[in-house]
Parts: sequence; structure tokens; C-alpha cells
Amino acid sequence: MSLATAGYAASWFLPAWPAERMPGWSACAMAFMAPWSSGDEPTLGNWPITILAFVSSLTNLLMLVNIVALARRMELRTRWAWSLVAAGLLNTWWIVMFQDYHPLGVKVGAPAEPQGLGAGYHIWWMSFVLAGAGRLAIRSTATSEHPEPAEPTTR
Repeated sequence: MSLATAGYAASWFLPAWPAERMPGWSACAMAFMAPWSSGDEPTLGNWPITILAFVSSLTNLLMLVNIVALARRMELRTRWAWSLVAAGLLNTWWIVMFQDYHPLGVKVGAPAEPQGLGAGYHIWWMSFVLAGAGRLAIRSTATSEHPEPAEPTTR
């Protein structure tokens, strides 16, 4: 859980979109504000991508609640852990959008000019999956250490 939280925090300052020299916090702000662009055309090219970007920015709320719960040592339901994993899966759409680029952010066959998604994005994305997996591991450990009492049998 600490690794997921540290990665999530670092991702806000690492380059999420190197071609634009955009750190994670700026990429999140752009995605969040995309539906309210000032022109007739959406900021990100078309409405489906704009809506996906906006929903993707909202997944950060799940992670923030997770961090607060972790700091307060609160136990969250299993559904919450799965929602973090689902948020990670939803956020993979950015990879699909930039599928022409190498995962390390360099266009295949091109000079080492930064393109595509940066380390900030990849760390941010994986933090959701790690946090969800960590929450699931905590739940399974707690359940195995304190199993529920068996129902009494009647004859």
C-alpha cells in the first residue's frame, strides 16, 4: 500500500505527457476541464475522448479516499478494492489512445524525442492497480486471521 501511495504522489510531478512537457497534475487538470472547453470543438478532439478523459480524472477521487482511509487505518469494503482495480482498468484507455508509441514514451523507429505517455502516467496508472491489490490482500489477511464463527448445526 505504501508503494502505491508513494507512486501516486510522485506521479503528480513526473511527466505524464512528455511531448507537451506536462506533469501529472497538469494532465489531470486538462482532463478534468476538457468538457468545459471554450470553443465549439472539445479540447481533446472529440466528445467520446473528452468524456473518457473527464471520467479518468474523477478516478483520482477514489485514490484520495483510499489514502485518507489508509492514514486513518480504516478498513474499506472489498467492493472498494475492486473499484480501485476497475479505475486502473478504465485508465488504460490512455494507453490505447497512444498505442503507436513505445511504452517508455519514445516513438518506435524515431529519434529519442519524447512522445506519447511518460513515466508519470505509467506510475499513476499502476498505483490504482497496486492500491486495489493491496486492499484485497489486507481484506483476505484479515478474514483468514479472524474467520467468522461457524453456524451451529442442529440435529
